[in-house]
Amino acid sequence: MNLIFFADLRYNRTSSEAKQLSNRSFLTQQVNENIDMQTNAFSWNGSVGLNYEHRDKLAMGAIYKYTSLPNETFTTNDYVEVKYMGHLKDFISNDKRKSVIYSHYINSYFSYYFTKEAYLKVDFDYMNSSNESNQEYSLKSEEIHSKNHSNNMLYAYRAKVISPLFGGTLISGTDGAFTTNKNRYSILDGTTLQNSLLPTSNVAKQQLYSIFSEYEKTFGTHWDISMGIRFEYMNFNYYNNSNNSTKDSQKDKGFYPSAAINYKNDDVQMTLAYRYTTLRPSYFMLRNSVEYNNPYEYEGGTPNLLPQKTNMFSFSLGWKDFQVMANYSMMKNSTMYVYDRYNGSDTIAIFHTQNIKSSQTFDIALYYSPVWFKIWRPSFTIDFTKPFLVYNNSKYNKPIYSFVFDNIITLPKHFQIGADMSFNTCGNLDTDLAYYSQNFNCNVHCVKELFNEKLRLKFAVNNLFNTSREKWSKNTNNIILNKWNDANRCTFVFTASYQINPTKNKYRGEKSSNELNRL
Repeated sequence: MNLIFFADLRYNRTSSEAKQLSNRSFLTQQVNENIDMQTNAFSWNGSVGLNYEHRDKLAMGAIYKYTSLPNETFTTNDYVEVKYMGHLKDFISNDKRKSVIYSHYINSYFSYYFTKEAYLKVDFDYMNSSNESNQEYSLKSEEIHSKNHSNNMLYAYRAKVISPLFGGTLISGTDGAFTTNKNRYSILDGTTLQNSLLPTSNVAKQQLYSIFSEYEKTFGTHWDISMGIRFEYMNFNYYNNSNNSTKDSQKDKGFYPSAAINYKNDDVQMTLAYRYTTLRPSYFMLRNSVEYNNPYEYEGGTPNLLPQKTNMFSFSLGWKDFQVMANYSMMKNSTMYVYDRYNGSDTIAIFHTQNIKSSQTFDIALYYSPVWFKIWRPSFTIDFTKPFLVYNNSKYNKPIYSFVFDNIITLPKHFQIGADMSFNTCGNLDTDLAYYSQNFNCNVHCVKELFNEKLRLKFAVNNLFNTSREKWSKNTNNIILNKWNDANRCTFVFTASYQINPTKNKYRGEKSSNELNRL
Protein backbone atom coordinates (compact mmCIF):
# COMPACT_ATOMS: atom_id res chain seq x y z
CA MET A 1 0.00 0.00 0.00
CA ASN A 2 1.32 3.45 -0.93
CA LEU A 3 -0.44 6.63 0.22
CA ILE A 4 1.09 10.00 -0.66
CA PHE A 5 -0.07 13.51 0.22
CA PHE A 6 1.25 16.51 -1.71
CA ALA A 7 0.68 20.25 -1.78
CA ASP A 8 2.09 23.46 -3.20
CA LEU A 9 1.51 27.18 -2.80
CA ARG A 10 2.53 30.01 -5.12
CA TYR A 11 2.34 33.76 -4.87
CA ASN A 12 2.93 36.07 -7.81
CA ARG A 13 3.03 39.86 -8.04
CA THR A 14 3.43 41.76 -11.29
CA SER A 15 3.71 45.41 -12.18
CA SER A 16 4.32 46.65 -15.69
CA GLU A 17 4.16 49.76 -17.82
CA ALA A 18 3.82 50.08 -21.58
CA LYS A 19 3.28 52.63 -24.29
CA GLN A 20 1.04 51.99 -27.26
CA LEU A 21 0.57 53.93 -30.48
CA SER A 22 -2.22 53.23 -32.93
CA ASN A 23 -3.97 54.89 -35.83
CA ARG A 24 -7.24 53.74 -37.36
CA SER A 25 -8.69 54.89 -40.68
CA PHE A 26 -12.46 54.56 -41.04
CA LEU A 27 -14.28 56.10 -44.03
CA THR A 28 -13.45 59.85 -43.79
CA GLN A 29 -12.34 59.55 -40.16
CA GLN A 30 -8.87 58.95 -38.75
CA VAL A 31 -8.27 58.27 -35.03
CA ASN A 32 -4.73 58.51 -33.64
CA GLU A 33 -4.06 57.26 -30.11
CA ASN A 34 -1.06 57.65 -27.81
CA ILE A 35 -1.69 55.44 -24.77
CA ASP A 36 0.22 55.01 -21.50
CA MET A 37 -0.73 51.73 -19.83
CA GLN A 38 -0.02 50.39 -16.36
CA THR A 39 -0.87 46.97 -14.90
CA ASN A 40 -0.66 45.87 -11.27
CA ALA A 41 -1.74 42.45 -10.02
CA PHE A 42 -1.05 39.76 -7.50
CA SER A 43 -2.33 36.19 -7.39
CA TRP A 44 -2.42 33.09 -5.21
CA ASN A 45 -2.26 29.56 -6.57
CA GLY A 46 -2.44 26.56 -4.29
CA SER A 47 -3.16 22.86 -4.55
CA VAL A 48 -3.49 19.88 -2.24
CA GLY A 49 -3.96 16.26 -3.18
CA LEU A 50 -3.45 12.61 -2.41
CA ASN A 51 -2.54 9.49 -4.35
CA TYR A 52 -3.16 5.89 -3.33
CA GLU A 53 -1.81 2.68 -4.89
CA HIS A 54 -2.43 -0.90 -3.83
CA ARG A 55 -0.44 -3.93 -5.03
CA ASP A 56 -0.28 -2.89 -8.69
CA LYS A 57 -4.02 -3.52 -8.88
CA LEU A 58 -5.61 -0.26 -7.85
CA ALA A 59 -4.65 3.39 -8.12
CA MET A 60 -6.75 6.41 -7.24
CA GLY A 61 -6.29 10.01 -6.27
CA ALA A 62 -7.69 13.51 -6.17
CA ILE A 63 -6.33 17.04 -6.35
CA TYR A 64 -7.90 20.39 -5.49
CA LYS A 65 -6.53 23.62 -7.00
CA TYR A 66 -7.47 27.13 -5.97
CA THR A 67 -6.60 30.21 -8.01
CA SER A 68 -7.25 33.71 -6.76
CA LEU A 69 -6.56 37.04 -8.41
CA PRO A 70 -8.05 39.35 -5.77
CA ASN A 71 -6.87 42.62 -7.26
CA GLU A 72 -5.80 43.31 -10.84
CA THR A 73 -5.87 46.89 -12.07
CA PHE A 74 -5.32 48.06 -15.63
CA THR A 75 -5.10 51.82 -16.13
CA THR A 76 -4.68 53.76 -19.35
CA ASN A 77 -4.21 57.44 -20.09
CA ASP A 78 -5.15 57.96 -23.70
CA TYR A 79 -4.40 61.03 -25.80
CA VAL A 80 -6.72 60.87 -28.82
CA GLU A 81 -6.59 62.96 -31.97
CA VAL A 82 -9.55 62.70 -34.36
CA LYS A 83 -9.67 63.99 -37.94
CA TYR A 84 -13.17 63.90 -39.44
CA MET A 85 -14.67 65.72 -42.44
CA GLY A 86 -11.83 68.23 -42.45
CA HIS A 87 -12.18 68.97 -38.72
CA LEU A 88 -9.60 68.22 -36.02
CA LYS A 89 -10.25 67.67 -32.34
CA ASP A 90 -8.36 66.04 -29.52
CA PHE A 91 -8.99 64.95 -25.95
CA ILE A 92 -7.42 63.02 -23.06
CA SER A 93 -9.28 60.16 -21.38
CA ASN A 94 -8.60 57.91 -18.41
CA ASP A 95 -9.74 54.30 -18.24
CA LYS A 96 -9.36 52.27 -15.05
CA ARG A 97 -10.42 48.62 -14.90
CA LYS A 98 -10.32 46.42 -11.83
CA SER A 99 -10.76 42.65 -11.97
CA VAL A 100 -11.36 40.04 -9.29
CA ILE A 101 -10.99 36.40 -10.36
CA TYR A 102 -11.22 33.12 -8.51
CA SER A 103 -11.35 29.48 -9.56
CA HIS A 104 -11.99 26.18 -7.75
CA TYR A 105 -10.89 23.06 -9.63
CA ILE A 106 -11.06 19.39 -8.63
CA ASN A 107 -9.64 16.46 -10.58
CA SER A 108 -9.92 12.84 -9.45
CA TYR A 109 -9.10 9.52 -11.06
CA PHE A 110 -9.55 5.79 -10.55
CA SER A 111 -7.56 2.99 -12.22
CA TYR A 112 -8.15 -0.73 -11.82
CA TYR A 113 -5.80 -3.29 -13.41
CA PHE A 114 -7.40 -6.56 -14.52
CA THR A 115 -3.97 -7.70 -15.75
CA LYS A 116 -0.68 -5.92 -16.34
CA GLU A 117 -1.86 -5.01 -19.84
CA ALA A 118 -5.60 -4.50 -19.33
CA TYR A 119 -7.09 -1.86 -17.07
CA LEU A 120 -9.92 0.62 -16.54
CA LYS A 121 -9.22 4.35 -16.13
CA VAL A 122 -11.82 6.94 -15.07
CA ASP A 123 -11.16 10.70 -14.73
CA PHE A 124 -13.50 13.35 -13.35
CA ASP A 125 -13.30 17.17 -13.40
CA TYR A 126 -15.21 19.90 -11.63
CA MET A 127 -14.61 23.63 -11.96
CA ASN A 128 -16.34 26.72 -10.64
CA SER A 129 -14.91 30.12 -11.51
CA SER A 130 -15.94 33.76 -11.35
CA ASN A 131 -14.63 36.94 -12.96
CA GLU A 132 -15.86 40.42 -12.09
CA SER A 133 -14.52 43.45 -13.93
CA ASN A 134 -15.38 47.07 -13.14
CA GLN A 135 -14.66 49.96 -15.51
CA GLU A 136 -14.37 53.66 -14.69
CA TYR A 137 -13.92 55.69 -17.87
CA SER A 138 -13.67 59.47 -17.71
CA LEU A 139 -13.55 62.04 -20.51
CA LYS A 140 -13.37 65.69 -19.45
CA SER A 141 -16.10 65.98 -16.81
CA GLU A 142 -18.18 63.01 -18.01
CA GLU A 143 -17.89 59.37 -16.97
CA ILE A 144 -18.94 55.82 -17.73
CA HIS A 145 -19.24 53.26 -14.91
CA SER A 146 -19.84 49.65 -15.91
CA LYS A 147 -19.51 46.14 -14.51
CA ASN A 148 -19.12 42.81 -16.24
CA HIS A 149 -19.58 39.62 -14.24
CA SER A 150 -19.15 36.08 -15.50
CA ASN A 151 -19.50 32.71 -13.82
CA ASN A 152 -18.52 29.30 -15.15
CA MET A 153 -19.36 25.80 -13.94
CA LEU A 154 -18.18 22.53 -15.44
CA TYR A 155 -18.69 18.83 -14.75
CA ALA A 156 -16.75 16.44 -16.97
CA TYR A 157 -15.76 12.79 -17.06
CA ARG A 158 -13.83 10.30 -19.16
CA ALA A 159 -13.90 6.51 -18.84
CA LYS A 160 -11.75 4.25 -20.97
CA VAL A 161 -10.67 0.61 -21.10
CA ILE A 162 -7.21 -0.35 -22.33
CA SER A 163 -6.81 -3.99 -23.35
CA PRO A 164 -4.70 -6.17 -25.64
CA LEU A 165 -6.30 -7.26 -28.93
CA PHE A 166 -4.80 -9.30 -31.81
CA GLY A 167 -1.26 -8.45 -30.75
CA GLY A 168 -1.99 -4.76 -30.38
CA THR A 169 -3.69 -2.44 -27.91
CA LEU A 170 -7.31 -1.26 -28.04
CA ILE A 171 -8.37 1.92 -26.21
CA SER A 172 -12.13 2.49 -26.05
CA GLY A 173 -14.32 4.70 -23.95
CA THR A 174 -16.65 7.62 -23.54
CA ASP A 175 -16.46 11.14 -22.18
CA GLY A 176 -18.84 13.98 -21.52
CA ALA A 177 -18.93 17.57 -20.31
CA PHE A 178 -21.73 19.70 -18.92
CA THR A 179 -21.01 23.41 -18.97
CA THR A 180 -22.85 26.53 -17.80
CA ASN A 181 -21.52 30.00 -18.61
CA LYS A 182 -23.26 33.14 -17.33
CA ASN A 183 -22.42 36.74 -18.24
CA ARG A 184 -24.01 40.00 -17.10
CA TYR A 185 -22.99 43.45 -18.30
CA SER A 186 -24.39 46.52 -16.50
CA ILE A 187 -24.18 50.28 -16.88
CA LEU A 188 -23.91 51.63 -13.32
CA ASP A 189 -25.27 54.73 -11.64
CA GLY A 190 -23.09 57.79 -12.11
CA THR A 191 -22.71 57.33 -15.87
CA THR A 192 -23.00 60.72 -17.58
CA LEU A 193 -21.06 60.19 -20.83
CA GLN A 194 -23.32 59.62 -23.83
CA ASN A 195 -22.91 56.14 -25.30
CA SER A 196 -24.78 53.50 -27.30
CA LEU A 197 -24.28 50.64 -24.84
CA LEU A 198 -27.08 48.62 -23.26
CA PRO A 199 -27.12 46.32 -20.23
CA THR A 200 -27.13 42.68 -21.36
CA SER A 201 -27.05 39.19 -19.95
CA ASN A 202 -26.57 35.77 -21.48
CA VAL A 203 -26.50 32.17 -20.33
CA ALA A 204 -24.86 29.42 -22.39
CA LYS A 205 -25.54 25.81 -21.49
CA GLN A 206 -23.88 22.95 -23.30
CA GLN A 207 -24.00 19.17 -23.13
CA LEU A 208 -21.22 17.35 -24.95
CA TYR A 209 -21.05 13.55 -25.30
CA SER A 210 -18.63 11.36 -27.19
CA ILE A 211 -17.52 7.77 -27.69
CA PHE A 212 -14.10 6.89 -29.04
CA SER A 213 -11.91 3.97 -29.97
CA GLU A 214 -8.26 3.71 -31.00
CA TYR A 215 -6.18 0.70 -32.00
CA GLU A 216 -2.37 0.50 -31.94
CA LYS A 217 -0.25 -2.35 -33.26
CA THR A 218 3.47 -2.99 -33.83
CA PHE A 219 4.74 -4.86 -36.89
CA GLY A 220 8.19 -6.36 -36.59
CA THR A 221 10.81 -4.26 -34.82
CA HIS A 222 10.49 -1.01 -36.77
CA TRP A 223 6.88 -0.29 -37.74
CA ASP A 224 3.70 0.51 -35.85
CA ILE A 225 0.32 1.94 -36.80
CA SER A 226 -2.58 3.55 -35.00
CA MET A 227 -6.16 4.19 -36.14
CA GLY A 228 -8.90 5.95 -34.25
CA ILE A 229 -12.45 7.19 -34.55
CA ARG A 230 -14.37 9.59 -32.33
CA PHE A 231 -18.05 10.50 -32.44
CA GLU A 232 -19.24 13.70 -30.76
CA TYR A 233 -22.69 15.10 -30.11
CA MET A 234 -23.14 18.67 -28.85
CA ASN A 235 -26.32 20.39 -27.70
CA PHE A 236 -25.70 24.12 -27.14
CA ASN A 237 -28.48 26.36 -25.81
CA TYR A 238 -28.07 30.13 -25.67
CA TYR A 239 -30.26 32.49 -23.65
CA ASN A 240 -30.10 36.17 -24.55
CA ASN A 241 -31.46 38.48 -21.82
CA SER A 242 -33.35 35.49 -20.33
CA ASN A 243 -34.91 34.56 -23.70
CA ASN A 244 -33.98 31.39 -25.53
CA SER A 245 -32.17 32.48 -28.71
CA THR A 246 -32.83 29.94 -31.44
CA LYS A 247 -30.46 31.64 -33.91
CA ASP A 248 -27.57 31.40 -31.44
CA SER A 249 -28.38 27.91 -30.12
CA GLN A 250 -27.01 25.02 -32.14
CA LYS A 251 -26.56 21.28 -32.32
CA ASP A 252 -23.52 19.61 -33.79
CA LYS A 253 -22.50 16.01 -34.32
CA GLY A 254 -19.90 14.22 -36.37
CA PHE A 255 -17.23 11.55 -36.70
CA TYR A 256 -13.57 12.51 -36.26
CA PRO A 257 -11.10 9.92 -37.58
CA SER A 258 -7.33 9.78 -37.11
CA ALA A 259 -4.53 7.54 -38.36
CA ALA A 260 -0.73 7.37 -38.12
CA ILE A 261 2.09 5.15 -39.32
CA ASN A 262 5.50 5.18 -37.62
CA TYR A 263 8.94 3.82 -38.45
CA LYS A 264 11.83 3.71 -35.98
CA ASN A 265 15.31 2.26 -35.81
CA ASP A 266 18.51 3.28 -34.00
CA ASP A 267 19.03 6.50 -36.01
CA VAL A 268 15.81 7.22 -37.92
CA GLN A 269 12.30 8.03 -36.73
CA MET A 270 9.50 8.78 -39.19
CA THR A 271 5.78 9.51 -38.76
CA LEU A 272 3.00 10.14 -41.27
CA ALA A 273 -0.35 11.10 -39.71
CA TYR A 274 -3.83 12.44 -40.42
CA ARG A 275 -6.34 13.91 -37.95
CA TYR A 276 -9.77 15.50 -38.26
CA THR A 277 -10.69 17.70 -35.27
CA THR A 278 -13.16 20.29 -34.04
CA LEU A 279 -12.31 23.43 -32.08
CA ARG A 280 -15.07 25.40 -30.40
CA PRO A 281 -14.76 29.14 -29.65
CA SER A 282 -14.18 30.28 -26.08
CA TYR A 283 -17.20 31.34 -24.04
CA PHE A 284 -15.68 34.82 -23.78
CA MET A 285 -15.97 35.13 -27.57
CA LEU A 286 -19.65 34.05 -27.38
CA ARG A 287 -20.77 36.78 -24.95
CA ASN A 288 -23.50 39.17 -26.10
CA SER A 289 -22.14 42.26 -24.32
CA VAL A 290 -20.49 45.25 -25.99
CA GLU A 291 -17.93 47.18 -23.94
CA TYR A 292 -16.61 50.73 -24.24
CA ASN A 293 -12.99 51.36 -25.27
CA ASN A 294 -13.40 54.99 -26.32
CA PRO A 295 -16.02 57.12 -28.12
CA TYR A 296 -14.88 55.72 -31.47
CA GLU A 297 -14.27 52.05 -30.64
CA TYR A 298 -16.34 49.36 -28.92
CA GLU A 299 -15.47 45.71 -28.28
CA GLY A 300 -17.80 42.74 -28.01
CA GLY A 301 -18.59 39.09 -28.56
CA THR A 302 -20.41 37.13 -31.25
CA PRO A 303 -22.95 34.61 -29.88
CA ASN A 304 -23.52 32.65 -33.12
CA LEU A 305 -19.94 31.56 -33.81
CA LEU A 306 -19.61 28.05 -35.28
CA PRO A 307 -17.00 25.41 -34.33
CA GLN A 308 -13.84 25.21 -36.42
CA LYS A 309 -13.31 21.95 -38.33
CA THR A 310 -9.75 21.03 -39.30
CA ASN A 311 -8.25 18.38 -41.58
CA MET A 312 -4.54 18.11 -40.76
CA PHE A 313 -1.85 16.06 -42.49
CA SER A 314 1.55 15.87 -40.82
CA PHE A 315 4.94 14.31 -41.54
CA SER A 316 8.06 14.14 -39.40
CA LEU A 317 11.48 12.67 -40.03
CA GLY A 318 14.29 12.48 -37.50
CA TRP A 319 17.88 11.41 -38.09
CA LYS A 320 20.31 11.55 -35.18
CA ASP A 321 20.26 15.22 -34.02
CA PHE A 322 18.23 16.45 -37.01
CA GLN A 323 14.47 16.57 -37.35
CA VAL A 324 12.12 17.94 -39.99
CA MET A 325 8.38 18.44 -39.44
CA ALA A 326 5.73 19.47 -41.95
CA ASN A 327 2.01 20.15 -41.50
CA TYR A 328 -0.75 21.02 -43.94
CA SER A 329 -4.12 22.04 -42.49
CA MET A 330 -7.47 22.86 -44.05
CA MET A 331 -9.79 24.82 -41.75
CA LYS A 332 -13.49 25.55 -42.01
CA ASN A 333 -15.12 28.28 -39.88
CA SER A 334 -11.94 29.56 -38.24
CA THR A 335 -12.58 32.24 -35.62
CA MET A 336 -10.67 35.51 -36.07
CA TYR A 337 -10.92 39.08 -34.78
CA VAL A 338 -12.09 41.77 -37.22
CA TYR A 339 -13.04 45.44 -37.19
CA ASP A 340 -16.51 46.36 -38.42
CA ARG A 341 -18.98 49.25 -38.29
CA TYR A 342 -21.01 49.26 -35.09
CA ASN A 343 -24.70 49.03 -36.08
CA GLY A 344 -23.87 50.75 -39.39
CA SER A 345 -22.32 53.78 -37.68
CA ASP A 346 -20.04 56.09 -39.67
CA THR A 347 -17.95 56.97 -36.61
CA ILE A 348 -17.91 53.95 -34.25
CA ALA A 349 -15.98 50.75 -35.02
CA ILE A 350 -16.44 47.46 -33.17
CA PHE A 351 -13.71 44.87 -32.57
CA HIS A 352 -15.21 41.37 -32.46
CA THR A 353 -14.89 37.84 -33.81
CA GLN A 354 -16.22 36.30 -37.02
CA ASN A 355 -16.06 32.90 -38.68
CA ILE A 356 -13.82 32.66 -41.75
CA LYS A 357 -15.44 30.26 -44.18
CA SER A 358 -12.29 28.43 -45.25
CA SER A 359 -8.51 28.73 -45.00
CA GLN A 360 -5.39 26.61 -45.31
CA THR A 361 -1.90 26.74 -43.91
CA PHE A 362 1.39 24.99 -44.64
CA ASP A 363 4.23 24.83 -42.13
CA ILE A 364 7.64 23.18 -42.33
CA ALA A 365 10.37 23.34 -39.69
CA LEU A 366 13.92 22.04 -39.45
CA TYR A 367 15.46 21.33 -36.03
CA TYR A 368 19.06 20.56 -35.05
CA SER A 369 19.80 19.84 -31.40
CA PRO A 370 23.27 18.40 -30.71
CA VAL A 371 25.39 18.17 -27.54
CA TRP A 372 28.78 19.86 -27.80
CA PHE A 373 31.68 19.39 -25.38
CA LYS A 374 29.34 17.41 -23.08
CA ILE A 375 28.05 20.61 -21.41
CA TRP A 376 26.60 22.73 -24.23
CA ARG A 377 23.15 21.96 -25.66
CA PRO A 378 22.40 24.36 -28.52
CA SER A 379 19.18 24.13 -30.51
CA PHE A 380 18.66 25.56 -34.00
CA THR A 381 15.22 25.96 -35.59
CA ILE A 382 14.25 27.26 -39.02
CA ASP A 383 10.51 27.52 -39.64
CA PHE A 384 8.45 28.49 -42.71
CA THR A 385 4.72 29.22 -42.31
CA LYS A 386 2.52 29.98 -45.31
CA PRO A 387 -1.20 30.78 -44.85
CA PHE A 388 -3.77 30.65 -47.64
CA LEU A 389 -6.46 32.99 -46.39
CA VAL A 390 -8.96 35.29 -48.11
CA TYR A 391 -11.40 37.62 -46.32
CA ASN A 392 -13.68 40.04 -48.17
CA ASN A 393 -11.62 39.61 -51.36
CA SER A 394 -8.39 40.54 -49.55
CA LYS A 395 -5.56 38.00 -49.40
CA TYR A 396 -3.55 37.29 -46.24
CA ASN A 397 -0.95 34.88 -47.59
CA LYS A 398 2.54 36.31 -47.14
CA PRO A 399 4.70 33.64 -45.45
CA ILE A 400 6.73 34.18 -42.28
CA TYR A 401 10.23 32.77 -41.75
CA SER A 402 11.31 32.19 -38.16
CA PHE A 403 14.80 31.50 -36.84
CA VAL A 404 15.41 30.33 -33.25
CA PHE A 405 18.76 29.73 -31.52
CA ASP A 406 18.54 28.40 -27.96
CA ASN A 407 21.45 27.54 -25.68
CA ILE A 408 21.88 25.78 -22.34
CA ILE A 409 25.33 25.32 -20.78
CA THR A 410 25.68 23.15 -17.67
CA LEU A 411 28.57 24.17 -15.41
CA PRO A 412 30.09 22.64 -12.25
CA LYS A 413 28.69 23.44 -8.79
CA HIS A 414 25.10 23.14 -10.07
CA PHE A 415 25.25 26.24 -12.25
CA GLN A 416 23.45 26.61 -15.54
CA ILE A 417 23.46 29.50 -18.00
CA GLY A 418 21.44 30.01 -21.15
CA ALA A 419 20.64 32.40 -23.97
CA ASP A 420 17.64 32.15 -26.30
CA MET A 421 17.36 34.22 -29.48
CA SER A 422 14.59 34.41 -32.07
CA PHE A 423 13.91 36.37 -35.23
CA ASN A 424 10.93 36.34 -37.57
CA THR A 425 10.33 38.11 -40.86
CA CYS A 426 7.23 40.16 -41.62
CA GLY A 427 4.13 38.44 -42.98
CA ASN A 428 0.74 36.91 -42.18
CA LEU A 429 -0.28 34.25 -39.68
CA ASP A 430 -3.01 31.67 -40.21
CA THR A 431 -4.64 32.58 -36.87
CA ASP A 432 -5.22 36.30 -37.45
CA LEU A 433 -6.20 38.73 -40.19
CA ALA A 434 -3.16 40.91 -39.56
CA TYR A 435 0.21 41.74 -41.10
CA TYR A 436 3.05 41.39 -38.58
CA SER A 437 6.35 43.25 -38.72
CA GLN A 438 9.72 41.57 -38.26
CA ASN A 439 10.86 41.02 -34.70
CA PHE A 440 14.04 40.05 -32.80
CA ASN A 441 14.20 38.91 -29.19
CA CYS A 442 16.95 37.73 -26.85
CA ASN A 443 16.53 36.29 -23.35
CA VAL A 444 19.33 35.21 -21.01
CA HIS A 445 19.25 33.39 -17.68
CA CYS A 446 21.41 31.92 -14.93
CA VAL A 447 20.32 29.12 -12.58
CA LYS A 448 21.93 27.98 -9.32
CA GLU A 449 20.76 24.93 -7.34
CA LEU A 450 21.53 24.49 -3.62
CA PHE A 451 20.87 22.01 -0.81
CA ASN A 452 20.83 18.88 -2.97
CA GLU A 453 18.74 20.63 -5.66
CA LYS A 454 15.95 21.51 -3.22
CA LEU A 455 16.51 25.27 -3.59
CA ARG A 456 16.52 26.69 -7.12
CA LEU A 457 17.45 30.31 -7.81
CA LYS A 458 16.99 31.81 -11.26
CA PHE A 459 17.90 35.25 -12.56
CA ALA A 460 16.80 36.19 -16.07
CA VAL A 461 16.77 39.17 -18.38
CA ASN A 462 14.02 39.08 -21.00
CA ASN A 463 14.26 41.13 -24.19
CA LEU A 464 17.89 41.90 -23.37
CA PHE A 465 18.47 44.39 -26.21
CA ASN A 466 14.99 45.93 -25.97
CA THR A 467 14.26 45.04 -29.61
CA SER A 468 11.09 42.95 -29.29
CA ARG A 469 7.93 44.90 -30.04
CA GLU A 470 4.32 44.15 -30.88
CA LYS A 471 3.83 45.77 -34.27
CA TRP A 472 1.13 44.84 -36.76
CA SER A 473 -1.56 46.21 -39.07
CA LYS A 474 -5.09 45.00 -39.77
CA ASN A 475 -7.38 45.86 -42.69
CA THR A 476 -10.90 44.43 -42.42
CA ASN A 477 -14.20 45.80 -43.75
CA ASN A 478 -12.44 48.98 -44.99
CA ILE A 479 -11.20 49.79 -41.47
CA ILE A 480 -7.41 50.01 -41.28
CA LEU A 481 -5.58 49.74 -37.94
CA ASN A 482 -1.84 50.13 -37.35
CA LYS A 483 -0.59 49.23 -33.85
CA TRP A 484 2.74 49.50 -32.01
CA ASN A 485 3.23 48.38 -28.41
CA ASP A 486 6.39 48.15 -26.28
CA ALA A 487 4.93 46.00 -23.47
CA ASN A 488 7.71 43.44 -23.95
CA ARG A 489 10.44 45.88 -22.96
CA CYS A 490 13.64 44.72 -21.23
CA THR A 491 12.67 43.01 -17.97
CA PHE A 492 14.65 41.61 -15.04
CA VAL A 493 13.16 38.50 -13.42
CA PHE A 494 14.21 36.69 -10.24
CA THR A 495 12.55 33.49 -9.04
CA ALA A 496 13.24 31.24 -6.06
CA SER A 497 11.66 27.85 -5.42
CA TYR A 498 12.21 25.38 -2.59
CA GLN A 499 10.96 21.80 -2.49
CA ILE A 500 10.15 20.29 0.88
CA ASN A 501 10.63 16.52 0.85
CA PRO A 502 10.70 16.28 -2.96
CA THR A 503 9.51 12.93 -4.33
CA LYS A 504 8.48 11.64 -7.71
CA ASN A 505 4.86 12.59 -8.32
CA LYS A 506 2.85 9.42 -8.92
CA TYR A 507 -0.45 11.23 -9.47
CA ARG A 508 -1.99 9.92 -12.70
CA GLY A 509 -5.08 12.08 -13.00
CA GLU A 510 -5.70 13.63 -16.42
CA LYS A 511 -7.90 16.43 -17.71
CA SER A 512 -11.03 14.74 -19.00
CA SER A 513 -12.32 17.44 -21.39
CA ASN A 514 -11.05 20.23 -23.62
CA GLU A 515 -13.99 22.30 -22.37
CA LEU A 516 -11.70 23.50 -19.57
CA ASN A 517 -9.67 25.44 -22.15
CA ARG A 518 -12.78 27.29 -23.38
CA LEU A 519 -13.50 28.63 -19.89
